[in-house]
Amino acid sequence: MKYYISLPLAIDVESAGNGSGRGDKISSSQRTAVINAFAQTVRSCGYSAILYANKDWMNNRIYAGNVGCSVWLAQYNSKCTYTGPFTRAFSVNCHIVNGPVYHHHKEQPL
Repeated sequence: MKYYISLPLAIDVESAGNGSGRGDKISSSQRTAVINAFAQTVRSCGYSAILYANKDWMNNRIYAGNVGCSVWLAQYNSKCTYTGPFTRAFSVNCHIVNGPVYHHHKEQPL
């Protein structure tokens, strides 16, 4: 049974937080192959795929030029400075105001 899904199905590729996740320990080549296998599987089911990753991982832990799907880029900065190809960007500008943290989110549409 096929479901109507209007947005791409995403694979979220990032650190487990402390660097001990399975995905933290594979090579850039292996990681890129996993991303492409996910995208191919999603497309073979009739849906579109997107990779969600941050600027550091796109530059240093993924072969971005070999990614076979759209990229949803996360960068924790007031503007996007990533120079590689991407479809959608998510940037956060954080300000401290009387102790609590205020997050201002910006997204570039698909």
